[in-house]
Amino acid sequence: MYCQVTPLLLLSVFVYYTKSDQLDDARQSCKTQKIQIPSGRTVSSEVIALQYRDLTLSNIIHDECEEREEPEYVRTKRGARWALKSFSEIGKKVYKGAKSAYKATQPYMKTFKKTGKYGAKALRNGAKLATSDFALDALDMALDSKWDLKKAVESSEEYEQDEEDRPSRRIEKQLDEFRGDLLVLLDENIIQGHIRQTASVKKIVKETTSLELKASDAHCYKDGFTGRYSIRLRVETDEKMTAVAKHCEDIGEVLKDKNGKDVYEFYEITNEFLVERDEISYIVNSTGCRQNNREKVLKFCPETLLRREDCSVMSVEHCKKSLKDLSEDKKISRILPTGLVYYGPAELLTLERKGQSLKVLMNPYHLEYIRIFDRDRLIIGNDVVYG
Repeated sequence: MYCQVTPLLLLSVFVYYTKSDQLDDARQSCKTQKIQIPSGRTVSSEVIALQYRDLTLSNIIHDECEEREEPEYVRTKRGARWALKSFSEIGKKVYKGAKSAYKATQPYMKTFKKTGKYGAKALRNGAKLATSDFALDALDMALDSKWDLKKAVESSEEYEQDEEDRPSRRIEKQLDEFRGDLLVLLDENIIQGHIRQTASVKKIVKETTSLELKASDAHCYKDGFTGRYSIRLRVETDEKMTAVAKHCEDIGEVLKDKNGKDVYEFYEITNEFLVERDEISYIVNSTGCRQNNREKVLKFCPETLLRREDCSVMSVEHCKKSLKDLSEDKKISRILPTGLVYYGPAELLTLERKGQSLKVLMNPYHLEYIRIFDRDRLIIGNDVVYG
């Protein structure tokens, strides 16, 4: 007698197989939180050009793109020149600081003579060779406490010039940040920082406040008439979806091995928050997620914070399986996201929660799982194991 294989039978076998890869709910210890992530489905897509009226920003784009078009040996030569220039600038600043400190000490050189021939020589050499901060600390120790050399330095011409340069340093910092955001866009297709504040990008953000932006095909474009470079990219918008991020671990179970000995078996599941999207698990770097202004309860985690992970409670066949031999003198104690796993001799367990205390004698050599919360305190015997 033959059994006819029907499509329904095949479907049943397939469903049973996929479910067998999931960790049983009774063995899951999970913390959960709701977040928002991109759905992975593109809603709109358009090509834009980054255009700036500011000549400095336009020049930064042109220089970066022009450098990318240069041969490797030219870029190496340019990098060496930049390194030498940076080293020269650092040297000038060190010399300027030492000169400032030395100049400030001149009115007090007579006082230095009181320290003796060799003491005065040491102080002079220190003022010449040390950086301004180090020189000030040394000279303050040598001089009378009534004299404030720091004020003398602050009134010097060099310090006043340094004060005048501070706004320019802030501008220089912003330009460096813009350059960094530009390189991230060209190298990784990520829209962030100053690039996100560009008029053409802000227009898309304003029109699609409930969607997430992502870039693709960001590249340098050279105008054939002017010879100037600009940036072109495709900006796509993704729907946001609410997902439940889970941080789970396997409670495990006690089994008999092939020799009839008791063993404790559990899957080593990734110690991270994971989300499921289209039946694929992703690790969420939740520290980089930003608060959603419209829905303050939920945080939004962009695509750049999601990393595919094969091992999860939904697919434990990709997880490493651990086995521990359970001899009579062996004890198992594991802190999981929402509880404690215990196996061992009969010991007194004390659970302290909200000012109340509960004492329980543990069942000897029987796998126990005790549910705990963030502010609980758990004591086994004389050992504090949680809280």
